Amino acid sequence: MPHLQVTPATAEAAASAARIRLYRSQLQQAHANAVARAAEIANREPHLISVFALGEVISQIEADQILHGQRLELAESITLNRVLNRLKSLIPT
Repeated sequence: MPHLQVTPATAEAAASAARIRLYRSQLQQAHANAVARAAEIANREPHLISVFALGEVISQIEADQILHGQRLELAESITLNRVLNRLKSLIPT
């Protein structure tokens, strides 16, 4: 059955897909670990805002801004852009 033979191209594609799945799972695990560390710090220091928590808020606002842009609600999108710039300025470089 020639249609069931493995060619170098299909073998490489399968290996590449496996590497991508592994990388994604490692990335998801690293993200989960970061969330857990941020939560642990937040529990110890209730008045402390972590850079991670600020980044999460910024990403949620960016999603809202994109949605307003898609709906052609330009005033809202521009306002959220200004808020985002102010919040991003709080992140140390």
